[in-house]
Amino acid sequence: QQLIDILLNAGFVEITKDYFPTYFNLIKEQNAYDPSSIRIFEYEKLTILFDAYNIKVSFEQENSYKTYTLRTEELQSILYYVANEKDFEKYASIVLNPVYLLNYLKVYLEDVDIISHSDKENYKETIDKIKKIKLEETSISPF
Repeated sequence: QQLIDILLNAGFVEITKDYFPTYFNLIKEQNAYDPSSIRIFEYEKLTILFDAYNIKVSFEQENSYKTYTLRTEELQSILYYVANEKDFEKYASIVLNPVYLLNYLKVYLEDVDIISHSDKENYKETIDKIKKIKLEETSISPF
């Protein structure tokens, strides 16, 4: 439930009812999250689906990432995207799932031949902003 609350507070909208009305009604009847059910949340082009075994993060309905739990830095990257969508557009030359943003910046920051000095400073600044997003857990799962 903690991850669900974080997503809702960040501006995600639950769309489970649109795709899985039976699961949605069951959740509402029980007034709690049932790990065997499916939940779907959406923010603009970003969709997060939980099922009984996985968390699937899709960006622009194609660039998917599947895991059992989200690490802190992955969730921080998602929350950064939600709060700074316009800033995220500077990375639009690649179709980058927001879950990968922090890792992407760290990798390219190490490759001094690829990026200019000003880009390097922008990358460092963005990394700092992402890392400052506070979360209580080191990995967060809806299960």
